[in-house]
Amino acid sequence: MEDKSKALGGGSSLRKFATKFFEAIFHCKNDGIYKVINILGLKFRLKNKHKELLLKLDEQNKVINRLSQHSRKYYHILLTQTSQAMNIYDVHKESFGKYKNYYNGRDLVVFGNGPSLNYYKPLNNVINIGVNLAFLSDKMKLDYLFISEKMCVERYLNELDKVVAKKFYALKINVSSGDTPHTPIHTHIPESYCIRHNAQRYYTIEAYPDDTFLWNNRKHYFTYKIDSQYLIHGHTIIFDPLQFALWTSPRKIYLVGCDAGHAIGKHFYGEDKEWCKYRAKFKKFKNQDDEDKYFNPYRQQVKKCWIMLKEFAQMYYPDTEIISINPVGLKGNFKDIYTQEFADNYLSQEEKKNIEIY
Repeated sequence: MEDKSKALGGGSSLRKFATKFFEAIFHCKNDGIYKVINILGLKFRLKNKHKELLLKLDEQNKVINRLSQHSRKYYHILLTQTSQAMNIYDVHKESFGKYKNYYNGRDLVVFGNGPSLNYYKPLNNVINIGVNLAFLSDKMKLDYLFISEKMCVERYLNELDKVVAKKFYALKINVSSGDTPHTPIHTHIPESYCIRHNAQRYYTIEAYPDDTFLWNNRKHYFTYKIDSQYLIHGHTIIFDPLQFALWTSPRKIYLVGCDAGHAIGKHFYGEDKEWCKYRAKFKKFKNQDDEDKYFNPYRQQVKKCWIMLKEFAQMYYPDTEIISINPVGLKGNFKDIYTQEFADNYLSQEEKKNIEIY
């Protein structure tokens, strides 16, 4: 028995030796998508087609999952924008549809809220369109009033009850690159205010001239078909009623109180309280030059918007003449006329030689 055990043990050792010897001269292992074969120290790399296929399938699954996530995201955006486009169409058809060519041959005056409005001398037989708090001025009786700021309505709910002008209250759409258009809640004018003042709704988009989103599939900055598309708000609400005014195809449009950002925070009714709070909280301007330096980029953007409005009007409404009354930031952009009071207060003797007084 002992000899037999030894014999078995010896056989086991021999098998181990043979296994190690064989592995030394020939072995095979997996290396990614390759099978590496070693024969007498020579290495051969053969593609493991099965492993390669599994890796490709895994990568394709990852791509499919990413595409699925993106498709769900963009499907949601597309669905939201399609729904919003349909809503804009319905709202604007009701609000603006009937005004196409409505004032053909008539003259309109569009009132901003700039300080120069205080020097306006009323014109006869005109249609008056104001923005935000223009109804506080005693210089005219408004026929239409566009309001885009919630605080303008909240502060003057009772006063607006007495304003007989046809009112349009904005629903603002903010756009940031890659995001879904949305209405900011903090500036949203509640529906209850619209009902109380019998105001029509309209959509306006706060996209600026350099916003790439705005120029997708658009040939121009402002909106021609305002009965089915949103208006362009730009840097100031004044462009909302101007797109409306042009839509009515008038003979002339007079601009009053449109100071083009040259009196930031200041209006015909005084300095804006909200602006004063902002300036006190965020910006400590040492002097007027310091403040002007900070706001000059904004003024340049506003100027760019006005230039594009002029181009837009010339393209679609070449028979409508636009005239600036007592221009400040708009001087030279359109035909300029002045009141004597404004000229005496703001123009030099040399400048007054070449102006038209009405």
